[in-house]
Amino acid sequence: MVDIDRLLMLVGFYLPELLPAVETLEKSREQFGTTIAENIVAITQSEASRQDLIHSLDLQYRQLDTACNELLKAITAVAQKYLKSLRTVKNKRDVLTSHTN
Repeated sequence: MVDIDRLLMLVGFYLPELLPAVETLEKSREQFGTTIAENIVAITQSEASRQDLIHSLDLQYRQLDTACNELLKAITAVAQKYLKSLRTVKNKRDVLTSHTN
């Protein structure tokens, strides 16, 4: 299981640009858990109540899925930014070494 507090600390320190996406994912995860618990309790309720909760569970699942996808997009954007930075540094180093030879 992921220690969310540790994850938030590490993301905040090393990749603060990912923090909003991670926080959104955590909120969605918590809401999804609450909805699952409500559905478990709803087993003893009427069919209409169960249908409402199933609809709510579906909605929460979609929000969780969206939050995961947004985090993946944010991670990809950060990775692309760092790769571009590395290429720039390599190109500058190559230029400098070609001038010293």
